Amino acid sequence: MDNVAQFFLLFEEWEAADHEATRAECCLGRSLDAYCEGTGPAPSRGAVEEARRLRLLAIDRLRAIRALAERARRNARVL
Repeated sequence: MDNVAQFFLLFEEWEAADHEATRAECCLGRSLDAYCEGTGPAPSRGAVEEARRLRLLAIDRLRAIRALAERARRNARVL
């Protein structure tokens, strides 16, 4: 797979992971707000761990994109 195709694939994976992480964090935030206002239960430990896992997944995808871009820059300098 060439670098351009690989970049777009990684970008799509990062975008999806970032969207899922943001959605989980918003849900967690709403749960925390409700708990603090006394209108809902505390978020479960699983919900907190899942939001963190999804954010770390998005961060890993972003690191992969940055590494690919750095390799492409290095290869361009060699040419």
